[in-house]
Amino acid sequence: MELKKNLSSGTISAILLLCLAVVGAYAADQLLSNIYQHKITVTEAQLMTISPAVSTPFLNATITGQAFNITVNVDNPNPVALKGRILLTFTKTGITLDSVAVTSTWLTHLVYQLQISKTLEGDTLIFRIYPNYPPDPYFTFQPGSNPAVCWFTVTYAAAGSYDIALAVVAS
Repeated sequence: MELKKNLSSGTISAILLLCLAVVGAYAADQLLSNIYQHKITVTEAQLMTISPAVSTPFLNATITGQAFNITVNVDNPNPVALKGRILLTFTKTGITLDSVAVTSTWLTHLVYQLQISKTLEGDTLIFRIYPNYPPDPYFTFQPGSNPAVCWFTVTYAAAGSYDIALAVVAS
């Protein structure tokens, strides 16, 4: 009785209509299977680790015209595969497009050679390295260790001290 005194008839009618609508919505869909439920944990992406293979490190000293190979390893700590390209930069005061050459005859698992683009921005020579496979011009880095992702040859044409950077980038 106390409940009836505190609620108006309009409020009671609205509550009854809402209850009927909810029951009707579930009754309209006849359940024909079990209800699959799943829970997923979503975390922030972790940076991958890139380095030259121990067997082919960047040299501390060399001479102009002497080519050497670099094999790239990438470790992906993420639970999913990530796609990216290799970015290799050489920085030196007065660097030109001809100061360093990066070439490769390495074939991807899809039997496509590497594409290597070269640009100069200020005192930094930038090489972008990726599979020459138009439908998907990215390396796929599986979770865990990705040894020998690619290899390339570096040749210096100009003497001097260079700062070198190697990274995985999205584009």
